[in-house]
Amino acid sequence: MTGRPPPLLLLDLDNTLVDRAGAFARWAELFAAEHGREDEAAFIVAEDRNGHTPRPQLAARVLERFGLDAGPSAVKRMIDRLLYEHVDFVEVYDGLAEHLDVLADDGVRLAILSNGPVEQQGRKLRRTGIDRRMVDTVISEGVGVKKPDERIFRIALERAGGDPADTWMVGDDPVNDVAGGRAAGLRTAWVGHGTVWSERGDAAAPPTVEAATTREVLDLILAR
Repeated sequence: MTGRPPPLLLLDLDNTLVDRAGAFARWAELFAAEHGREDEAAFIVAEDRNGHTPRPQLAARVLERFGLDAGPSAVKRMIDRLLYEHVDFVEVYDGLAEHLDVLADDGVRLAILSNGPVEQQGRKLRRTGIDRRMVDTVISEGVGVKKPDERIFRIALERAGGDPADTWMVGDDPVNDVAGGRAAGLRTAWVGHGTVWSERGDAAAPPTVEAATTREVLDLILAR
């Protein structure tokens, strides 16, 4: 990395640094068991759409499916459960924290760029400590704009002092992370979790690099 500025890696949080999908699935199992409907955990996970379904909409669907009170106060309580209870099960992917330590020690600058509510994402950071080597953390609710809007990438670059030519957006979402990062002039890295980009069934332009895990993606970035 001599002779040029150290790269800046903008890192998505959910399903890139931490296993949000696994945590939510575990919470769904417990919620379904709480109501004697263990077979309905898969319904909750499917309706969640990996966190993309608006929480009020998901709360209403879950309450209806389980035949529970769907009044305004009950919906609010359900929204809070959906937002926060799965955080107790969130973990950093195995070996990733140590890998980020090595990168930071080598001069790579790391920053989190995440969509979501500040309180929810902040709880994940406090639980995992994954942000301890980051130069900054940008959460969409806190800045009033979210990925894939180009403005949030500009905010992250300005706050971290990054140059688009030496910045990567690393994430698992084809639209928010890959398309959004590309539109902002960044190189992009996609974490496929076992899915290959060319098998996704659309014509979207591919990321700069891709791999099954975040660790593998980071290694590919540094190899370049």
